[in-house]
Amino acid sequence: MRKFGDRKDGRRVRDLTGMAQISIDLKPNRCDSDVYINQKMDLTELVKYVNRKKSEDMDLTYFPTFVMAIGKTFYNRPRLNYFVANRHVFEHNDVVISFVAKVTFEDKSEQMMIMIPIEPEDTLETVSLKIKEKVSRIRSKKDKKEGANNAIDTLGKLPNIIRVPLMGLFKWLDQKGKLPTSLVKDNLYYSSIIVSNLGSIKCGAIYHNINDFGTCSSLATMGEIKKEEIITSDGKRELRDLCEFGINFDERVADGYYFAKSIKMIQYIFDHPELLEERADTVINIEEKHVKEKKTSRINPELKEYVEREIFPEYEKNNDGHGINHIVQVLKRSFTLSKQLKDINLDMVYTIAAFHDIGHHINKEEHEIVSANMFYENEKMKEFFTEEERIIIKEAIEDHRSSLEGEPRSVYGKLIASADRTPDLKTMVTRTRAYSMKHFKEMTEDEMFERERAELRNRFSKENDRCYIKDEEYEKFLNDIADITSDIEKYKEYYREVTKE
Repeated sequence: MRKFGDRKDGRRVRDLTGMAQISIDLKPNRCDSDVYINQKMDLTELVKYVNRKKSEDMDLTYFPTFVMAIGKTFYNRPRLNYFVANRHVFEHNDVVISFVAKVTFEDKSEQMMIMIPIEPEDTLETVSLKIKEKVSRIRSKKDKKEGANNAIDTLGKLPNIIRVPLMGLFKWLDQKGKLPTSLVKDNLYYSSIIVSNLGSIKCGAIYHNINDFGTCSSLATMGEIKKEEIITSDGKRELRDLCEFGINFDERVADGYYFAKSIKMIQYIFDHPELLEERADTVINIEEKHVKEKKTSRINPELKEYVEREIFPEYEKNNDGHGINHIVQVLKRSFTLSKQLKDINLDMVYTIAAFHDIGHHINKEEHEIVSANMFYENEKMKEFFTEEERIIIKEAIEDHRSSLEGEPRSVYGKLIASADRTPDLKTMVTRTRAYSMKHFKEMTEDEMFERERAELRNRFSKENDRCYIKDEEYEKFLNDIADITSDIEKYKEYYREVTKE
């Protein structure tokens, strides 16, 4: 809810220290408060991660990983999303990362500003899809110029006697937060941060000043990834993949210590690239060296410690849809749905969810059988479960796939089959489009829409739905699926809304 003093694009920050306010009075212009940091980031683990994803036929480049890492850092370090206007500090309503794309790779090619909103629930998969589709539509000229992209063409052609006074008026309106929406939409100066991947053209990072116009308080350029020899903390020489980052900040929104810790967090994400598969707003605690998760109550701590140490790392070998992010979601759903059941063994629930997709990278067509056998042949599991319990767990893992003929053999099988159904409408729609783009590239966009709508409508129909234990969240999800797939135009509208087209 907007309060007095808020802007339409940001909430007023009202708890400033005296020093922070005085620094704004001393340096009222953003360009006078520009601090530049040049940092070589170690991308060795990220390079391994991207190469592994490519070997799994995932169409992934480094730019989406940079965008997602920065987006996650903005959610964890909220002052990065502050901006100064009219001598007041505001926080952007949303996290938006912007960049410029050339329509064609020619010297005289036109450039277009692109805005990528990073929603709290976004993951690397959804962010990558947003970027691909935005750039693809611009270069195929499917998108008409709108907002600032269109306004620039018009204003730039006006004679000086008209254009200069108009720009003066626009700059005054900008400071007051009253600039017309037509000049704010698709305007990169109204994003959280502007980024430029110069490594894609074999260049290094550069210094690029931030601008007084708009609300953008930071800018980052990334150079080319290169092999360089470093000296490790134990004095050994080691060849690592390094990338130069050039980052500009408005020092009035936070001090140097805050910025330094923010850069440290970006490096931490690059060192643990599996975090990119988590939601953008997942809380990251660097000091504790792990992502904060709610403690799973009543689980044998020795079992949990073993699974986290020996089993979860195996999921790095799987594709995105069956990686650790998926396992965490299935665990959460398993415990939520298990509350409807009596006399349920939570250690068994935990273990079934932890093992159910572990063999996907070995044989995705029969991964339920492979995963069940990997559990049953695990000697350590004999310390935690009786032979009867191990058989039930094995059968539940075998029975979890939606393609199973007949019903699962136990309540545990029904539980994992139900928990494996993701009740997230946006995720289902974007995953279905990602599948289309990978396997049906020859289709037109309208044909893709028809295919995706039919698939979702059929898969989640009352006749075909294989969810045995439902809750209000899942029932709502089914109703939402039925609603948006009831009409092709409604489906298109929803898809374009969630992908911000």
